[in-house]
Amino acid sequence: MSLRALGAGAWLSLAACSGSSDTSGLFGGASGGPGARGGAAGAGAPSSAGAAQGGEGGAAGQAGAAQGGAVGGDAGQAGAAGVAQSGAGGAAGGSAGQSADGCAVCEKAGGSCDKEGACVFSCNGPVQCTSGVHCPPGLPCRVDCVGPGACASGIDCASASRCDLTCAGTNACAGAIACGGSTCVVECREASACPGGITSTADDTEVRCDGPSACLGNTKCGSAKCKVECKGPAACLGGVCCKAQSCDLKAPKACN
Repeated sequence: MSLRALGAGAWLSLAACSGSSDTSGLFGGASGGPGARGGAAGAGAPSSAGAAQGGEGGAAGQAGAAQGGAVGGDAGQAGAAGVAQSGAGGAAGGSAGQSADGCAVCEKAGGSCDKEGACVFSCNGPVQCTSGVHCPPGLPCRVDCVGPGACASGIDCASASRCDLTCAGTNACAGAIACGGSTCVVECREASACPGGITSTADDTEVRCDGPSACLGNTKCGSAKCKVECKGPAACLGGVCCKAQSCDLKAPKACN
């Protein structure tokens, strides 16, 4: 056997024993390709799993942020509701304070407060309200003059916010009557009631002269609306002077 043939045989034997562990030879290079693909596959799987877990973490984070925002929003709404309730409580307290002050003024003037906050004067007969009735400014006022000669010294309701006056007795409300505010209602129900004249500057005035010879004095009204009814016999002989924007008169006109 020649030395060349022996060298070739030794090389083949060495290659067969080495197999895929020789990465630099002819056979080792052929086996290295699948190993590289396996490495690529092995590296890619953890990355995909990590990305998936990262996505789940991001979704969980977004859900947490949404829940946090919702809780914060509810807390903010609750806080706003608390502030609104506090404001309402303050307004109620302020109204109660104003009502108490108004009642004190009313009582000082000789009246009493009703449930609606109006200042009420009850004048029964000639022995009560002998100095006249003076309604406090800015308050609604109701005056009940009941019995013969009641409220003989007149009624001043010119500065009240509203006037509701009743003259139910013979010759009741003999003195002058002055009205103001948003509305003025005067009822002269009995004979010769309201002989001293009625003057109203209220936005809406209504005078009813139902008794015989009621409203013998002159009735004057201005501002927006004025309505005067004279149903009693010989009522409103003093006439009515209406200078309001709207006049509804069932009475003789007389402007001095």
